[in-house]
Amino acid sequence: MLGLSHVSNKDLCDYGGASEWVEFSGKTYSVRTYRREGKGGCIVVIRDITRERDLEERAFQSEKLASIGQMTATIAHEIKNPLTAVMGYSEMLMQRAMDDPTKAIIDKLHSAALRMERIINELLAFSRKPKLNRVKTDLNELIDNAIDMVSEALSVHGINIIREYSDLPVLNIDRGLIEQVFINILSNAIQAIADSGRGDTVRIVTHRRADRVVVELSDNGPGISAEDRKRIFEPFFTTKPAGKGTGLGLSLCYNFVTAHRGSISVRSEVGRGTTFVIEFPGPSEQGD
Repeated sequence: MLGLSHVSNKDLCDYGGASEWVEFSGKTYSVRTYRREGKGGCIVVIRDITRERDLEERAFQSEKLASIGQMTATIAHEIKNPLTAVMGYSEMLMQRAMDDPTKAIIDKLHSAALRMERIINELLAFSRKPKLNRVKTDLNELIDNAIDMVSEALSVHGINIIREYSDLPVLNIDRGLIEQVFINILSNAIQAIADSGRGDTVRIVTHRRADRVVVELSDNGPGISAEDRKRIFEPFFTTKPAGKGTGLGLSLCYNFVTAHRGSISVRSEVGRGTTFVIEFPGPSEQGD
């Protein structure tokens, strides 16, 4: 029953009204049992609570992001001021004549400062509530633009792109933010495939679901473990080696999508690839 392997060889009635959560085929169920007093046996009540759990997770995620965002903004601003001085002086030194060993040291110093600046800009972008500059947008065309931005990486790693587009209504969205969402997810898929040596295809499907517009970005790469999947949108969480990422990319995707009153979720199994599902309100639900 629902893959309840953990209660095999144990009478379900022994739970005596206790409720358990069970995950099965991508859904979450509440299982509660009641003894039938005087009649023997028990009653088992199974309820699909997938949507309830999803809403709880989103609320928890939003609260956590807001709290971390405030702290992040303070830290980033404190670092940004002295970093500006480091960058300025390193640029001045680069203009001066000096021997090759000294010049190499200054170049490394300046490169490190530039990397710190990129990280701080990501931190600040994460900490701020996105201000949307909405324009009428063809979502399929925007996805094509994002693919063009990562086309070189796709070519280098021999990764195929399969497009399965449906006719979609024009959406009133912030092109820059949503294009960045697609670029981030595509870049993650490329890196996962390249690092693991597993997979060779990214599939992008667009379609309508009632008055929602849905984009599914799937890869046949290594997949994500259940433990990592639960934390995938947490700020600063990353499975990449130190120095390879801040762990903010997918958190920013979450912020940008939810700012449009949309949703983003992930389905994945180790060895069976990963699918990100992004939903936007249709034209009749969109705000200005």
